[in-house]
Amino acid sequence: MDADGEPIVEGAAYRVHVLTVPGSGDISAAALDAAPAPITLRRTHLVKTLAAVIQAGSGGMDVDAQGRIYHADFGATLDGPPGTRIHRITPDGTVSVWAEGFTGASGNAFDSNGNFFQSSIAGNRISRVTPDGQVSTFATNGIDGPVGVANADDNLYVANCMGNTIRKVLPDGTTEPFASSSLFNCPNGITLASDGNFYVANFLNGDVLRIAPDGTVSRHVTIEGGNNGHILFGNGVLYVVARLANRLYEVTLDGQTTLLAGSGARGRRDGAARDGLPRERPAPWRERQGPPRQWLRRSGVRSGSTGVPIIGMTMKCPTGATRWIAPRVGGVRVSSGRRRHG
Repeated sequence: MDADGEPIVEGAAYRVHVLTVPGSGDISAAALDAAPAPITLRRTHLVKTLAAVIQAGSGGMDVDAQGRIYHADFGATLDGPPGTRIHRITPDGTVSVWAEGFTGASGNAFDSNGNFFQSSIAGNRISRVTPDGQVSTFATNGIDGPVGVANADDNLYVANCMGNTIRKVLPDGTTEPFASSSLFNCPNGITLASDGNFYVANFLNGDVLRIAPDGTVSRHVTIEGGNNGHILFGNGVLYVVARLANRLYEVTLDGQTTLLAGSGARGRRDGAARDGLPRERPAPWRERQGPPRQWLRRSGVRSGSTGVPIIGMTMKCPTGATRWIAPRVGGVRVSSGRRRHG
């Protein structure tokens, strides 16, 4: 397939922008021309800025049917004033304030009627936002430091970071216990996968946990770095933000883990995802080593309308940007002398 997803045509002239070649790292066009045989390009990903500067901390994100992104303002820092707004970002990158009145806005999810449900970690509540932006309190009973929110048949499943539980919220706003386990260690991200299980990312260690429909909890994988952010199921795999490791991973449902983006260094530069996105940090930038009372989707990840993961890459920088990571080159066999930039 070419960069536009069309089949490669035999005999046609192509130009190829080579990012990586198995076993050899970067390669120049001249070296590709001199290759004695067809080369298979390794699948890689690019990071591209979607919306430049948002004066907010990156919280949870979701995407509506029109491809608009809804970004929760958790607050600029972990120990600073909680964020109160939801921003809406159009496909062309235009940012506006959509709703207000939250207290540390973190995880969120849409229901089948277009209602938007937003957790407030510092307010111990789930709010409902109607399609026209009207905000009301939806659920509070049993909600204890909520972060991640997942929707399954218009029932909400809320990750209680402080309570180390998962709470089920019914369509009428009543709540009931769903899962409790000693394996929970500030559960943050939560997502429903195609196998019918929920998957949860712990914030205070690197565990990704699997929750069966009956609420049974087991360890699925452990991500290096010891501090996970949000998690999303899409394209048949889990996307896990390894917050402390400054990386994004793909995790299969059978437990295979693959690095998708990040070299381990903080950064926010567009380009090849595995380069680590290095760039000089903007001021002000605050380092903080304390207990991560919240965070959650300060490195939120949500699936866009095309299935591409959309990722809020900033963590403690008040002048954060939302970026997306998109598949770019994959499984293309290119004969020497045929090159196409794409």
